[in-house]
Amino acid sequence: MSEEMEKWSQAHFGELALYRTIATTINMIISTLVLAKLFGWI
Repeated sequence: MSEEMEKWSQAHFGELALYRTIATTINMIISTLVLAKLFGWI
């Protein structure tokens, strides 16, 4: 079981890292927009 997971996660490691990076970027953009609205910058 864990060996299968190991193989899968190694095969998809770059892909998962990419998705995580995209998700983080989107979160940062949304957070920035929310803060900007709160402080009346936009």
